[in-house]
Amino acid sequence: MRAPSRWGRGRLLGVATLTLMASVAVPRGQASADPRSGAHARDLTLSNARALARQRAPQLLAARASVGLARAEVVRASRWAPKNPQLLVAGGPRVGDDTTPNITVRLMQRLEVTGQRGARVEAAEAGVRAAQASVANRERLLLGRLSELFLRTLHSQKALTLAKDEVRLAKELLRIAKARQEAGEVSVLDVNVAAVTLARQESRGLRLEATHRRLLARLRATLGMGNRTALRLKGDLGASRTFALTELLAAARKRPDLRALAARSAQSHADERRGKRQRWPGLGLFARYGREEQANIFMGGLTFSLPLFVRGQHLRARSGARQRLLSRQKAALWRDIEARLRGELAAYGALRRARKAFESRATARLKESLGLAQKSYQAGSTTLSALLVLRRELLGSRRAFLALQLEVALAQSRLEALLSRGPRRLQ
Repeated sequence: MRAPSRWGRGRLLGVATLTLMASVAVPRGQASADPRSGAHARDLTLSNARALARQRAPQLLAARASVGLARAEVVRASRWAPKNPQLLVAGGPRVGDDTTPNITVRLMQRLEVTGQRGARVEAAEAGVRAAQASVANRERLLLGRLSELFLRTLHSQKALTLAKDEVRLAKELLRIAKARQEAGEVSVLDVNVAAVTLARQESRGLRLEATHRRLLARLRATLGMGNRTALRLKGDLGASRTFALTELLAAARKRPDLRALAARSAQSHADERRGKRQRWPGLGLFARYGREEQANIFMGGLTFSLPLFVRGQHLRARSGARQRLLSRQKAALWRDIEARLRGELAAYGALRRARKAFESRATARLKESLGLAQKSYQAGSTTLSALLVLRRELLGSRRAFLALQLEVALAQSRLEALLSRGPRRLQ
């Protein structure tokens, strides 16, 4: 093989410079990877996605219906009497010579005078608070999953943009290799290697596009959106924040699942009080009108139900067992929250340190490698195979850094999802 000419070395140097400069930095922003994106594409940030999920997510809309059912129980518990009044009307002739009919009209109403209604209303209102907290917890979980899906989709969008840039560079390399082969500076082997490199980059780009389309479809389904609107995700995977364990633990104590357990415990206490009230005799009123032997008879009085057998035992026993269960569930849930917070915080700190080390060490080495490569190309001492090896290493480092940014963003998202509210980053 002949030594590269000055013209060939210059063209090769231009391609290498473009390749290496593209390999050093990860671009911050880019256009939408969706081919349907254009002038009417919708920009979507994580904040916008979370607002849309609260308004339109099918899972949340279905869960909110349970609050209406709980409020209906409050309406049922608020009635002033446990049952409707009973009206008895009877009549018939007397057996004998007198044919004057006898008539009896009796009205009875059972009352609650020992606090059963108040305990019943209190239990129903606690049920509403429990239902609201359960819906809030479902929202917290949904927003956590949505945040992770958004970050993965944003990462795939950025990775697809990098892949398209790599395809462009591979095409330019193939063009230069063909020109040098026609000039007799290199053999057809260099052309074949460049063509194989281009095919591999194109194939990788198509796989990344398939992944991005799949993630976008899942994101649209989660947000309750149709397929007609093209989405262009906006956000910075490199943004991060610091956390203090004491602040995290204080925020985690306000989680809706803990509030739901507290509301169910209050509901159980109200049921227990209602069971204790049933140990007292029940009171009722009655009024009676009768007509016998052409005489009108009016009577009124009280009725008492004697608590000999039904004394609210089942309510008291069930409430006590339920309170013990809820207490253990709350303690177990808090231990799990605390352990996960400590673990996620440690993982988040380690990933941030890894990213910082990559930025402070690898970036400088990439720039140094770029300068050495330029000098080698100027001296004509670098072959195409050496160029491809160096290019593969630099592109791999760029992809690794983007993947590390995703890991840090996901770690922060998981950490914030453990709190009372969902992620607040990438606004």
